[in-house]
Amino acid sequence: MGAKLRAITPILVADAFFSKYEYVNAVEEQGMEFISRFRSDANLRYLHNGPQKARRGRKKQYAGKVNTKKIYKRRAKLIHEDSEMRVYTLIVNAINLKMNIRLAYVEYLNSKG
Repeated sequence: MGAKLRAITPILVADAFFSKYEYVNAVEEQGMEFISRFRSDANLRYLHNGPQKARRGRKKQYAGKVNTKKIYKRRAKLIHEDSEMRVYTLIVNAINLKMNIRLAYVEYLNSKG
């Protein structure tokens, strides 16, 4: 099944219901890319990009939880802007998928701005 689907397209787009570890892992094993919407209560973490402390122990990997209602825009890169929306992108860690993902965050602009 995976070879037939990969012959049509290397990208699989699915609803938020399918953004689960078992499903995403199976798609990745087939050599395909997976694009999906997350639920609004998705458990995401920012990656730590700053300097590490010069102490013993494990290096810091994560720098806090992502608020999906309002992302921290200093960490994100603005990739598109028009009169209706702004689109930001950043790499975050998805705890339920057990991997780092590229997140696209769309901020719709209304009359309040």
